[in-house]
Amino acid sequence: MMLQPTFEDTRVIVEKVSGLLGNIGARVAQTENLRKIPQESIDELANAGLFRLYQPSRFGGLELPYGPLQLEISTLLGSVCASTAWVQGGIAVHAWMLGTFPAAAQEAVWGNNPDARIATAFSYADCSCTATDGGYLLSGTWQFSSGIDASDWVIVRAPCKREDGSIDMRIFACPTGEVEIVDVWQAVGMRGTGSNDVKIGSLFVPAEHSISLASLRGERTADHPGALYSLPFATLFPFAVAAPAIGIARGALAYFAQDAKNSAAKQQQLTRQLIYAQSSVEVDAAESLLLLSAEVAAALVRNDALASRDDKALSKRNTAYAPELCRRAIDRLTRMLGAHGVNDDHPIQRANRDMITISSHFGLNWDNSAEIFGRQLFGLEPTDPMI
Repeated sequence: MMLQPTFEDTRVIVEKVSGLLGNIGARVAQTENLRKIPQESIDELANAGLFRLYQPSRFGGLELPYGPLQLEISTLLGSVCASTAWVQGGIAVHAWMLGTFPAAAQEAVWGNNPDARIATAFSYADCSCTATDGGYLLSGTWQFSSGIDASDWVIVRAPCKREDGSIDMRIFACPTGEVEIVDVWQAVGMRGTGSNDVKIGSLFVPAEHSISLASLRGERTADHPGALYSLPFATLFPFAVAAPAIGIARGALAYFAQDAKNSAAKQQQLTRQLIYAQSSVEVDAAESLLLLSAEVAAALVRNDALASRDDKALSKRNTAYAPELCRRAIDRLTRMLGAHGVNDDHPIQRANRDMITISSHFGLNWDNSAEIFGRQLFGLEPTDPMI
């Protein structure tokens, strides 16, 4: 049974996150240079329980409703280190994802190690999936596996041909000890996410360690009858990658304001005041959009209800547009800095690079999400099978 946290419970979690910000912020340059999250930060996040927020309670997870709490956590962490916020939010939601798998898969991952962490790699450069007795033979290369170095398992996506010739898009839980991590992550932003490639030569995956991606549309099944694990993947996963954008923008605004206060000339500059005002209202609007989607998700779990198509379309719209607003806000601050803000290690320049990278995520594509929302509003059938 899903736990119902009290206000005091969530405040304790937020206080734990707040207590980590000094250390994580002090490691931001190290995180970028390493191109992955330092082990010290991973340990601090793990000790605070931040990777187990949505893990089933039978394995010692908190099994908390997804939504406003994660937005607050991502905002706090993102204000000091975007990469750390991204990896925390990703690994936490991957535990939710495994909670939708058959019990045998969950037991394989968490039975002997309840602290096991899970990455994902959904973008395949090439892959082969063949059904065989008792499971599937999997091989190929998958891209952008954020936090893979800190994870014990990885969930990959692959198209499998059915007997009738149609394609079944499936996801598979694979132990990282059976895969090769290929160090390719040399990115303009979000440098510390360690979003490297995953290569599998040939791996047998038991049938119970795989599910059809279509089962995550937000429907009740025997594998995940509860409301939390019946949330739709198409809205929950984009929310997880959009939420750090608020923290990144909040951090940039705070630096911009403090920099102005430290200089009498800047403090009196009307242009600087107007730029701050416009950027701040965009970030407030972006946060309101994500909070609306977060509260819808939390209400679905609280009321033991399933998401409607309207819910999914609205969440897709909100989670794609919020980073657009944050990107505009940070870009405006960056241009105001001029040549004083072009160095890689400048906090606002880093925020700008990180926001450009987040906005390029396929799940946050505005045109695709806007089309989904428009078609739903106009009474047309969705073109996205996950809606």
